[in-house]
Amino acid sequence: MDPILHNELTRRRGGAWQEVEARDARALIVYATDGRGQNIRYLTNFSPIYGDALFVMTPRRHGYLLNFDWEIPRAREDSGLEEFTFDLIGEVGSLLYDLEVTRGRVAAIGFDRIPHPMFVDLTARHPGIEFIDITHSVERARRIKSVYEIAQLRRAVEITEAGVRAVREALRPGLSEVELAALADYTMKAAGASVLAFPTLALSGAERVVPVGMPTERRVRDGDVVMLDLGATWNGYQADLSRTFIVGRPSSDQEQAYQVVLEAWQRVLDETRPGVPCRRLQEVAARVAAKAGYRLAHRIGHGVGLATSLEWPNLQSEEEPLAVGMTLCIEPGICLAGIGTVKVEDDLVVTEGGVELLSVSDRSL
Repeated sequence: MDPILHNELTRRRGGAWQEVEARDARALIVYATDGRGQNIRYLTNFSPIYGDALFVMTPRRHGYLLNFDWEIPRAREDSGLEEFTFDLIGEVGSLLYDLEVTRGRVAAIGFDRIPHPMFVDLTARHPGIEFIDITHSVERARRIKSVYEIAQLRRAVEITEAGVRAVREALRPGLSEVELAALADYTMKAAGASVLAFPTLALSGAERVVPVGMPTERRVRDGDVVMLDLGATWNGYQADLSRTFIVGRPSSDQEQAYQVVLEAWQRVLDETRPGVPCRRLQEVAARVAAKAGYRLAHRIGHGVGLATSLEWPNLQSEEEPLAVGMTLCIEPGICLAGIGTVKVEDDLVVTEGGVELLSVSDRSL
């Protein structure tokens, strides 16, 4: 394993263990399932593609439990861990027994997602143990990104922007939304993305007035708005970008709506700095749109890192102030009948002086 990553994981586990000790607990169990493995990835550099996983940590031993054995070679390579077992609950019980953890407290992360039968079985086998939830502590630690994390996200953004450029260069009447999304996907994967952060969206035409929708066989026509929303993953870190294009020349209505989106984008960037409450960014963008006679199609943005839309914070409602090292997506958008969906979305890092944009690709129509 790369020494920088090894040190990064050691630091993260050390922080988690401090929380375990602060709760007077003797072990930590982290649960994850495919698609919701951000916290286990944060602590181990691995999360399951298939099935469930449990990571058990004590000062004496680290064990990774999977219920899909095909995952083991990848898990061992990514995490640097050696101990992998199955029969999740039975093995957890054996591991705790071997460590003489039969009573007292055991800290847990991700138990809000653990299947009910699994939780019932676990607690029934260990009546002397009190499982306490410390999920919030690791998710709070994930809010501020390290230099290593920002570097991974920067690379994910670079790969994503290759997909954006490919679509911009290829766009012409007659191509379908599916073909445009497939071109973006191919380009990102050819550039190094092992997986994508989410299915690539390509929405075209005046009748597609929704902020999210899967690409269809609809073929773009001259004068169409085309909104592309895409993201590559690099070492677990997920980019999230959007660009809007016009096939041919934009109409005055299309141009006007898009200029409002760009103004909202710029005003939000100007407002983004340490100490500003997260929800303030929503207020700023909504005010720009309302002044021009429009309404934002959705929240102004969210965090980005090991997840995209589910990464903290929700910029529409979160009261906590921004801080140096937070990574955000800013995505003002307008959906309007007769125009379609127009949006621009960029990834950024909050710095001492304001922001650093990670995405730099052309924002023109």
